[in-house]
Amino acid sequence: MYQYCPTICLLQNISPLGRSTYESFGISRVNRTPAGVGKVRIQCEVKARGSLFNGSGLLNSTTATTGIGGSGASAIQSILANCPTASSPCHWRVRMASRDPFFPRSPWFSMPHNGANEADVNTAGGVVAVEPGGQRPASVWMGASHPNPSRAATRVAYSLPRESAVRVTVRDVAGRKVRTLLDGMQPAGDHTVSWDGATQAGAA
Repeated sequence: MYQYCPTICLLQNISPLGRSTYESFGISRVNRTPAGVGKVRIQCEVKARGSLFNGSGLLNSTTATTGIGGSGASAIQSILANCPTASSPCHWRVRMASRDPFFPRSPWFSMPHNGANEADVNTAGGVVAVEPGGQRPASVWMGASHPNPSRAATRVAYSLPRESAVRVTVRDVAGRKVRTLLDGMQPAGDHTVSWDGATQAGAA
């Protein structure tokens, strides 16, 4: 379970029973089909705390092909979800779904060490934002990465109200650090940092 910022795609793990600082939270899992080759996807059900799971309102991710000609024996897939009511706790469960008639679905999975009807996560309320104008923002402002999505180089714009220590890192869907783009003092004003799509070690 991770939190996903809709404007800059920085992923951070959320502790069990924790709170996302955004309106959405993400769920990732490794999907594979017992058939060895097939199209798989994530199915997720989210309900408010106190509401039982009933199989309605399922969220579906995009499909991925595993096995020969696909992404490998398994596929890491993610899906974004929202609690039914912002700033109110909710709980979720997730499973694998496929087109195979013999292995159409996996069992449901949910947070370990937690009751089936207990809260798993809390999300923030709505955010009202404006484009930066001539005045400096009262707090840090981060714009959308461009291009987004990107297969190679991308740029991230941000603005600081005062001289500050800044660290910008890239993380994968599991929350592991891929690359540190910037770590140091930056003056007040508008800035841009670029990423060439490579890891810290230089791999793609």
